[in-house]
Amino acid sequence: MEPEILGGMPVFKDTLVPIKCMFDYLLARKSMSDFLRDYPSVPEATARAVLENDATLFYEEISKRLAADGG
Repeated sequence: MEPEILGGMPVFKDTLVPIKCMFDYLLARKSMSDFLRDYPSVPEATARAVLENDATLFYEEISKRLAADGG
């Protein structure tokens, strides 16, 4: 996260693709393959590593709750 890159929003390393975008895909029941096809600058190994990060699991849970609440 860098303040000068997308206002500090977490992005995949060496890209301008927000990590939130991947969660939006997954929460919309799209596959990881769909995400990787639409964002080819994100390496598959990097995307999968993000999913395995403990902090990311917390972020994912918050995203699910916000989606369920309509937020």
